[in-house]
Amino acid sequence: MKLSTAILANKLKSKFALQNKKALSDRLHLEQVLFYNDGDEMLPHKIYIYTQKLEAAQELIVPEEAVLFCMGKMRTRNTGKTGQVFQLIDDTSPFLLFNEIQRLFDYYGQWEKKIYEMAEQGSAIQEILDESFRIFHNPIIVSSADYFVIG
Repeated sequence: MKLSTAILANKLKSKFALQNKKALSDRLHLEQVLFYNDGDEMLPHKIYIYTQKLEAAQELIVPEEAVLFCMGKMRTRNTGKTGQVFQLIDDTSPFLLFNEIQRLFDYYGQWEKKIYEMAEQGSAIQEILDESFRIFHNPIIVSSADYFVIG
């Protein structure tokens, strides 16, 4: 299961005081959450949590399609349009943040697995849509190319 920065921010903002400067993306590309250690290379499609304090002249460079959660304010720079930096402005435990992000991966992963199982078992489209309602909290309509409502 992959997450987007929009899903991440929308689900975490009710539990943490987050700040970010860039527009959020709906693209599902984030695969894993990790703690960042100084000297590690940040890779695309990963979520990093950074807990150390930087020297005054240092700044963290966030590559394309990576996400960085900074515990407190620090200097950061993106290498492109899709890198995202979130700053947690309250005194949050990085372990609580890590666990909450992992719960999001688990939650959406369980839904994805359930949908695949239902499709393999030949469940009706309406049953699959009903299962998805708890994720999207909105009605979903599936129609054919000629706008005939399937479910």
